[in-house]
Amino acid sequence: MDGIDLHRELAFQALLVADWKQTRQIAREPDRYYERNKILGSHPSVGRVDTYMFASGVLHWVIAMNLSPQWREQFQLISISMQANVVQQNYEIGLSLRF
Repeated sequence: MDGIDLHRELAFQALLVADWKQTRQIAREPDRYYERNKILGSHPSVGRVDTYMFASGVLHWVIAMNLSPQWREQFQLISISMQANVVQQNYEIGLSLRF
């Protein structure tokens, strides 16, 4: 993985951390929010969110590391776009991005 690949991967991982934080807020406020990710279910526990997001980050890294450079770039760019969209939608419904 070269420098630009690493930068793209770090961008994805940063967005995943933002989503993780927002999704933990969903888990902590089930009367106010619900999760749309069918794997997590509409009202996941914080532990389930943590496990899912950690595994997602590791799996993304492993996949990216094992793809050819051409496919890696496409995978990372699509992933970044999708993850940015999720974070933006979460923000629009009132989920915090404060750390």
